[in-house]
Amino acid sequence: MIPIQHRDLEKMAQRHCKAVLSELQFRSFQDWIEEIVLLKDFKKEYPKKKKVNFDTVESAKRDKLRQVLLSVNKENKEVIESYHSFYKEKNSRKYIIFSDFLAANDEIIGNSGFNPNLGLKTINEELNKIGITQTLEEVLLFTPSQIENLASKTGEKNGKLSDLISLYSDFSLANKESFGVLGEKYNAYQLVEDLNINVCPYCNRNYIKNLNKNGKRICELDHFYPKGKYPFLAVSFYNLIPSCKTCNQTFKKEELVSVNPYAEIEEFNFGLKIKNSKFYYDKGGFCIDYEKAEKALDKNFTVFHIKDIYDQHKDQILELIQKQITYPDSYIDELFKKYEGTFFRNKEDVIRHLSNRIMEEENFHLRPLSKLTHDIAKELGLLD
Repeated sequence: MIPIQHRDLEKMAQRHCKAVLSELQFRSFQDWIEEIVLLKDFKKEYPKKKKVNFDTVESAKRDKLRQVLLSVNKENKEVIESYHSFYKEKNSRKYIIFSDFLAANDEIIGNSGFNPNLGLKTINEELNKIGITQTLEEVLLFTPSQIENLASKTGEKNGKLSDLISLYSDFSLANKESFGVLGEKYNAYQLVEDLNINVCPYCNRNYIKNLNKNGKRICELDHFYPKGKYPFLAVSFYNLIPSCKTCNQTFKKEELVSVNPYAEIEEFNFGLKIKNSKFYYDKGGFCIDYEKAEKALDKNFTVFHIKDIYDQHKDQILELIQKQITYPDSYIDELFKKYEGTFFRNKEDVIRHLSNRIMEEENFHLRPLSKLTHDIAKELGLLD
């Protein structure tokens, strides 16, 4: 297991929170529109749409807009027409910053029947009913330790929080580029891209890098506290863990584990135990020492089957042992002198080149099994 580290992690959490709250406001707007505008006539023109909403109206001609606004009072009509003009100016919802629309039309919105924060108010009331006194905005930004305390205190209480589950569903869709109505692409795909995580933090074994060309999200988002049991954490930033399908769906499912990758992980290392003299040419001659890892990772170690899956990669450890023997210091010095300033900046670069690109701790997220190979290489003396 490796930590999720990013210098702008707090800023990313703030952006996520802003997106969720903005999406809630936009949903309130859509719901309000559908309540006061007669949209039944548009079902004839758009028979394939299961639900005709204001996005459909926005794509219609101006005379159609006037038609559907016949039954709307003046104050409400001003808000709708203002948004329609805002939409036409931007030409697409994905370029709209909904907070800009609200700020620019604060006065007319205040005189209308539209309450931008109705959805948020409803969710906060539901949170309060299950004993959560903090607001959704606070819960969205809860740190791993705060999430743990809240989950422990509140327990597996569902409440009527289907709106939060629905928000997560929209957020997780690759084609929901405009989640949050922030004027920029943001969804689960974009979050993983911005975190720049190539491999699963739970197992540090499987690649989770997305496919940029077709927008497919290989990475899954595990809810550290399962959303089915803890729906109040369904869209909380530090409860969303980029992970591989094996760890998320095969191993963890809805089981609780001990260590959140966003939290500080107790220092540990994988070791090497020599069993017999065959260790330098036979995988049966040695074993991996998991004692410290098992203690530090606790349930994560067993739930994600760390021993079972890492034992399948003893061939990589054997390569490190063989390279430690076959590449003496004199050979490393010779390569460094020959290619200094071109291929290698220092002797550590030479060692990484000879040892399957061993990664330092700050880069564990870039390559599979980087933590394991780093620890063994260090024990073998390949690294200082």
